[in-house]
Amino acid sequence: MSDIKSPFLLYFKAGLFVVLALCAGTLCVISVSILEKLGFLFLCVWASCRLYYFFFYVLKHHLGGSKNPNIFSSFLKINSAKYSSPPPCTDSVRVQNIFSELPHFLPEETYENIFEDANFRMEKIISTGHVSPPDFWYNQNEHEWVMVLRGHAVLEIQKEKFYEKQNDLSEGHLPKTGCTEQIQMNPGDYIFIPAHQKHRVVHTSTEMATVWLAIFFSPPILSESFPTRQ
Repeated sequence: MSDIKSPFLLYFKAGLFVVLALCAGTLCVISVSILEKLGFLFLCVWASCRLYYFFFYVLKHHLGGSKNPNIFSSFLKINSAKYSSPPPCTDSVRVQNIFSELPHFLPEETYENIFEDANFRMEKIISTGHVSPPDFWYNQNEHEWVMVLRGHAVLEIQKEKFYEKQNDLSEGHLPKTGCTEQIQMNPGDYIFIPAHQKHRVVHTSTEMATVWLAIFFSPPILSESFPTRQ
């Protein structure tokens, strides 16, 4: 007859030994006849020995128990492994909040890189009443997409004719300076500013910090051949 290998049957067999040991021990105590006491005592000892064998041998060699033959640690290790949650990942994702630790006043405008690679940069900008200096214009080599998340601001855009085709530049065409336009930016408003589109900040809120989310990325063409304008 082959040995039992099913985990369910092995646990069921151990359970029968527990019941038998408890019943035999109880009957041994309440029995009056000496022969009955000896018989029930023999059954109780035999069932207890089988339980000892189960916990100290079967759990270890057939059910994946611990190498340390401890009755409780082996049993709990096997059964808790079935129902316990998987261990946490070592490289957990870090969650941050863009509005955390916002100051009420800053002596200077702050810039914080959220993400950056060779052709892409995402920045968090905080302004508290800061504006561009007089007659100063941003003139970037990158495209910019910017959104106001909190507070409000006013941008001034210098409207210029922008040529994206190489042959326009080769024929001597240059961007022409035109009029300017002021754009009110409230929470949720965003704007796309092409590379070399001159712009400046003329107002940011003072009663609360203005939080910007700006994304800069290189234009697909003319990144090196376009003339730099100051």
